[in-house]
Amino acid sequence: IYSGLAEGYYYVQVDNSKTKELESRGGIIDPTGGMSLSYTLPAYDKEGAEREISFGTERELREGAYLRLTVVPVRGVVEWMEVQPEDIPAKAQAHLVDNG
Repeated sequence: IYSGLAEGYYYVQVDNSKTKELESRGGIIDPTGGMSLSYTLPAYDKEGAEREISFGTERELREGAYLRLTVVPVRGVVEWMEVQPEDIPAKAQAHLVDNG
């Protein structure tokens, strides 16, 4: 899933219909990292290039919210934070934000 992803920021819009529940297997090493939901969303970098990115969360996110994902090679998404549309680079914003 993460092959071809450059390190940096990617921007997504939350769509709660694109979630999948993860089953925790417990134990010493939990492959879900304690996350209960997985999102797979179209994401855009600052140049507007699209990639599909999956990341886990502990809870359902706010529908329609814009997020900035911090991506690191091999590890994938290491952090996400909600951002305002005006904080998204213009080329990514053109794909995500309905300016109409």
